[in-house]
Amino acid sequence: MTSSDVQHVIGELQSTIEQLKASSNTDSLTGIINRKCMESKLRSLSSRLINDKTITIAMIDIDKFKEINDQHGHQVGDLCLQHFVKVINQNIRVEDSLSRWGGDEFLLMLNDPDVESAKKTYQRLIDSLYEAPIQLPNGAQLHLKASFGVTQFHENFHLQDSIKKADKMLYKAKSQGGQQVAFAM
Repeated sequence: MTSSDVQHVIGELQSTIEQLKASSNTDSLTGIINRKCMESKLRSLSSRLINDKTITIAMIDIDKFKEINDQHGHQVGDLCLQHFVKVINQNIRVEDSLSRWGGDEFLLMLNDPDVESAKKTYQRLIDSLYEAPIQLPNGAQLHLKASFGVTQFHENFHLQDSIKKADKMLYKAKSQGGQQVAFAM
């Protein structure tokens, strides 16, 4: 084997390693980062939050998603998840991060917003999602609704406690009828 051949093999191995890293951090259905990657990102960010800089984290759940799957099938459910991600990503900034947390649950991190700005952003996301119906294969349209549980995360907060708090707020939003935001700051 010549040195040129060795360089070629090394290049292919490096490319394969990069592809494996990317796929291990990405949700295959939606194309966004997965829970493992978001947890890593939040841990890294938490070690750098200083001088009262805050972020908000939102646990998001598509309202009545089980009914969508039961009524229209899992293929439509998958289309709804993809549509949800597309609409949310179109309405957040590049420095914000959306991840698939599991099933129809997502975690959204907004970087350094003040509380009022965050409230407006989350309400805008709910409105944008509802106002952009998904076109179903049978030609019908479906308006997705989502509930958001939001809390702040800053240098004095423990990451897992903040996630639990956001999850608790998500259940509050859902128990109050869904398609709303519940805040715990």
